[in-house]
Amino acid sequence: MSILPPGFRFHATDEELLLLYLKPKILGQPEEHYSNIIPEIDVCESEPWQLPAMFDRKFNRKELFFYCRVKRKYVNSRRSDRTTRAGYWKVTGKERAILSEDTNEQLGIKKTLVFYEGRVPQGKRTNWVMHEYHLNSKFLG
Repeated sequence: MSILPPGFRFHATDEELLLLYLKPKILGQPEEHYSNIIPEIDVCESEPWQLPAMFDRKFNRKELFFYCRVKRKYVNSRRSDRTTRAGYWKVTGKERAILSEDTNEQLGIKKTLVFYEGRVPQGKRTNWVMHEYHLNSKFLG
């Protein structure tokens, strides 16, 4: 992971995140200039409060960006496994469509997840929030 220059602020729109970062990552064709700005981790191997230290000087400590492959709860299942040792990430609210500013086509979706300490159903809600992006498969070519 490269260290960004002083004063650098990563402030990509949802559309930019999907088309300029996520799509090339999925296709294995990242742009050379900024392919290593967003690291790939397994978010469920760490607790949310451990993540800021992992990205010291890469992003501001309140907003982090990373790629993470979706784990499945069971081998032949569509259900995601978002558990950590101390708790779990739970989808909250509605999925939001991400639309192209030019064509108004749906590029993908954005889910909001909240971290709960403990196990289902007795978990205690925390202030940790994560946004999960999914690219519409028709944009993969």
